[in-house]
Amino acid sequence: MSLSDEFGMAGRVVVTMEDVRNGRKWTAWDRHNLIVATVRTGLVAWLTGSSFNPPNWIGIGTGTASATAISASGLQFETVRQSATVRENLSQYTAKYVTTYGTPIGNGTIREAGLFNASGAAGALFAIAAMNVVKNSSNAMSITWFLAVMSGSAL
Repeated sequence: MSLSDEFGMAGRVVVTMEDVRNGRKWTAWDRHNLIVATVRTGLVAWLTGSSFNPPNWIGIGTGTASATAISASGLQFETVRQSATVRENLSQYTAKYVTTYGTPIGNGTIREAGLFNASGAAGALFAIAAMNVVKNSSNAMSITWFLAVMSGSAL
């Protein structure tokens, strides 16, 4: 590795639905997300001795404006945030977070999702995604969020 190697983060969000009446599963959304500026400032703080909690909450909402801004600090219109039930190191360079919203939770048109390091307003946003997913009371929805540290030409 040379001193000119570049490092960065990339993320991907996969939304899976399951019809609880017949068990049919499908991928409702699968795209990259936006890593926000809070992550960079938090990592620099961590590198200089401050604490910076890792992400472990996934929130969903109905807004659209903040999902395209690197300066976003939260969802525009958050409806629910849940703790990730899976926090897994997939490889040396990729982390995986999963949460499931049961049939009565998060119903409606979901336009945004965010990966946070705490519940409520105290949680720092790590990544945000704009989406268009409709969830109803017959569906359970799982959101799987991948964060990867990449280098060099992989960026």
